[in-house]
Amino acid sequence: MAEDGQRRPLAARLLRLIGGLLLAAGFFVLTAFLSAPPEAEEPQPLLTASPALVLTGAEQLEQLAERFPAPVLVCRGLRLTGGTSSDTAWEGGFGRVAVLSWETPDGAEVTTRTVYPARAVRLLPSEGWRLCTGQWESLAGLPCVAMESGGRVRVHAQGTSALYAVEFPAGLEGVLSTLALR
Repeated sequence: MAEDGQRRPLAARLLRLIGGLLLAAGFFVLTAFLSAPPEAEEPQPLLTASPALVLTGAEQLEQLAERFPAPVLVCRGLRLTGGTSSDTAWEGGFGRVAVLSWETPDGAEVTTRTVYPARAVRLLPSEGWRLCTGQWESLAGLPCVAMESGGRVRVHAQGTSALYAVEFPAGLEGVLSTLALR
């Protein structure tokens, strides 16, 4: 019996040692999992060059929407007077910029820009613009920031697939309610 009594403490110690090692290994795996950096989002693919598209009327908006790799910023209820969609060299490939010109019922000019990929901020004209302190809630449902230059305001927003901007005369902020992504 003495032999049996010695085996139990040894077996108990071995079980505790194995349990402790398993617990430590589990803790190590959990710590490694929680401290691993999150997977980075895949950058949006760049485009291959394609011919520019010149728009002369609203009937061509569908063609633009089909060719553009992201939803395009449009003004509902305003008259489209023209626009372009063209490619620009960007990061070893091409980005695409759609610029649409709109006219309000009283003749004011509004310009919308859609830039792909969303990270291509440098494809927007920047010279002469400065941040503006107005209360801007959103642009087509996206959080936004505004800039001003020479009596004009430009409001910017970044979506998951494109960068959006609308430019209009100061005092015509109501135009923001006409914006939609198409």
